[in-house]
Amino acid sequence: MNHHVTPPSAPAPPPSVPPVSTTISCATCELRDSPACADCVVSYVLDHDVPAPLTLTPDEARAVALLSAAGLVPSLRHREAA
Repeated sequence: MNHHVTPPSAPAPPPSVPPVSTTISCATCELRDSPACADCVVSYVLDHDVPAPLTLTPDEARAVALLSAAGLVPSLRHREAA
């Protein structure tokens, strides 16, 4: 019997995250109250009516990106309005 075993593929590299803290304010997001807002990790974890901006450290942002890449939480959809 000839068995062919396919080795597992290499894991995907961790998502790229800026090396500085990221501040997210739903009040200034151009996607607020759009369908994308409802599918944003901020709305999923907190609530888009958060009274103060949310600040993520690089490690927290990396954790959110990894959870999102694994399909466990929605992605961060925040887009600062111009």
